[in-house]
Amino acid sequence: MKKLLSDLIKFIDLMNILVFNISKWIMVPLTIIVVYEVISRYLFNAPHIWVLEVTTFLGGAFFMLSIGYVTLKEQHVTIDIFKDFLSPKAKAIIDIITYTFLYCVFSFVMLIYGTKFAINSWVTTEHSWSSWAPALYPIKTVVPIVAFLFLIQGLAFIMRKVVFLIEGEDKKSL
Repeated sequence: MKKLLSDLIKFIDLMNILVFNISKWIMVPLTIIVVYEVISRYLFNAPHIWVLEVTTFLGGAFFMLSIGYVTLKEQHVTIDIFKDFLSPKAKAIIDIITYTFLYCVFSFVMLIYGTKFAINSWVTTEHSWSSWAPALYPIKTVVPIVAFLFLIQGLAFIMRKVVFLIEGEDKKSL
């Protein structure tokens, strides 16, 4: 059972690492587009109508696709005022409770509604209301994908804490 749990946690971790390592390359075209627009706008007085939406889509996709990785590395914002005074096992219990009832519930709701959100966008072939009017369904499809990655990374975090409570060893990667 421990081997199966360990393999599952490793698989989830590797999936979020892979998604992050691919999505971080979104920053290259994003940077190029921003530099291009600054030069075009301020040197040639020729702004483009598509830049704001493209940079919003790219930045949003990168931000969202990085959430699972940030959770894996425990780099998200937390309030540890009270947890700092607790034992490691008490911290693990609090983490299990908060991740189960807040993180996982939020992720699950985001997965359900994000999927409906994306499907509706595809069915209606939704486009932006701007004068450029790009398709919105590809970027809206990122929402349920991210919610799924977010949810499973939270479950891996909980599994790690349960193993810690059982074995008494903190295992970042089983």
